[in-house]
Amino acid sequence: MRPPSASAATDVGDIESGLCDVIRTRSGARELRFAKRPTPVRGGYWAEIFAFELAAAPRGFGGELILRLMPEPEVARRETALQTAVAELGFPTPRVRATGGAEPFGRPYAIMDRAPGHTFDKSPTMAAKLARLWRLPGLLAAAQSRLHALPIASLEARLAHRGVEPGELAHDVAIGELGELVQATGSRELANAFDWLVATRPPRGEPVLTHGDVHPNNLLVDGGGVWTLIDWSNACFADPERDVAFTSELFELRPLRLPRGTGALGDALLHEITRRMRTAYAGPAPLDRARLAWYRALYQLRIAARVTAAELSLPEAALGASHPNREMAPRAWARLRAARAASRAPRG
Repeated sequence: MRPPSASAATDVGDIESGLCDVIRTRSGARELRFAKRPTPVRGGYWAEIFAFELAAAPRGFGGELILRLMPEPEVARRETALQTAVAELGFPTPRVRATGGAEPFGRPYAIMDRAPGHTFDKSPTMAAKLARLWRLPGLLAAAQSRLHALPIASLEARLAHRGVEPGELAHDVAIGELGELVQATGSRELANAFDWLVATRPPRGEPVLTHGDVHPNNLLVDGGGVWTLIDWSNACFADPERDVAFTSELFELRPLRLPRGTGALGDALLHEITRRMRTAYAGPAPLDRARLAWYRALYQLRIAARVTAAELSLPEAALGASHPNREMAPRAWARLRAARAASRAPRG
């Protein structure tokens, strides 16, 4: 489980100097000028992101680019290797141009293409938001279906070539890290819920590559409806139900506060979006209802554990005051408790 919050903001002057150092070293260019100086891109909760463009750019660094600064070296290593591999297989995600460790930015970095289009929250008008909202279930389903159809053997070979073993991306690793976070909170209810999930896990299907964070602000869409999926820090090999359940829960747990008096209408709309998404999903195999329910409960537990840890000021879960998990936590707790109670109810 990756750390949930970004590092402190970085001085833009240091960013410019670091970019020039990296690109000079990689390209051999002596003189570099910015057509667009590095500008922070808002919206992320883990990595720090800057957009920039070079004037008369050397080969390999043309066009609008993104610098992504990541706080956790191991997660950064896996993320950039995986993003490179899926891009090579033709999946719509930005091509990585350069990566590196702590120098010269003080954190691991990746320089990549800036994808065309914009995220849902950057839709320029309310009419554009409503049009995107109507298309959203199909876009989310298409992204997940196409991702889950990628050939595992080719992915594993490309990852191994970059020093990432498939076992590093096994979902059991993330589950184990969640267990450690639960234990760190000292909460008996969280510990009991984690033990319940481990004991009730359904039989697993054929693993696919899952993104783990497919939501409207990780899906850039241009005016023609062409989409690009970004942010691979939660990706791992798991059941396809992991992605479908995550996206369903993200909507239905309502990460944003709705205007007073609109809660019931908003909930109905969000449920309809997830229903249409699941109907449109066309992955490599039909979705399993038991696995969907299990992954939903896992996501509920993850939110409850992260917010509990943040309230205890544990460094593993330093959530900002505006992080969506804080808004979602009460509903996550309620749904998790209901799922556990239903599993204990006598059947007849």
